[in-house]
Amino acid sequence: MYAQTLLEVYVPDLRNTLDSLKTRFPQVKDGRAQVTQLIRNCQEFAKQAEVIDNEVKEILKKFSTDYLDQRRIKSINDRLVAVDRCFVNPWGMTHGPSKRHVLYSISDKDSYSAKVMPGVYDEIANIIQAENGKERNEAGKELARQISIIQISVKCATNTLLDMI
Repeated sequence: MYAQTLLEVYVPDLRNTLDSLKTRFPQVKDGRAQVTQLIRNCQEFAKQAEVIDNEVKEILKKFSTDYLDQRRIKSINDRLVAVDRCFVNPWGMTHGPSKRHVLYSISDKDSYSAKVMPGVYDEIANIIQAENGKERNEAGKELARQISIIQISVKCATNTLLDMI
C-alpha cells in the first residue's frame, strides 16, 4: 500500500542517506530533523490507510448482498482521489515548476528515469556538488523545505482519510 511503502521503504532510505552524510555535510541537520517528524506523520498515515483498507474489504464482502450502497463507495473513492491530490504541489518543484508530484517525478539530475522524492534527492545532490559553503547552506535549507513539503502532503493525506462525518 502507498502509506506502507512510504513508511517502510522511502523514508528509511532517505533517513539512511542523510545519516551517511551528516559527518561530511552538517547542512543536512535540518533535513534530518524534518525526517524525524515525517516518520511520525507517515505512521499516522499508515494507520489511517489501514482503516480505509479494512473499510474497503468490508464493503467488498457485503457487495454481493448490498450492491446499492453507492454512498459509501463514492465516499471512499472520493477520499482516495483526494489523497493522491495531496501529493501534488501546485507550485511545482523548485527547479522544475512543471514537475508537481512530490513523491514521483522526473529528477533534475537525471531526466531519463523517474525518481522517488525528486526534490529531496536533487537537493541532496546539490549539497554534495556545491562548490562553496554558501551554496551548500542554501541547498541544506532547501532540502529541509522539500522534506517539509512531503511532510505536509502526508499530513494532508492522513486528514483526508479520516472519516469525519
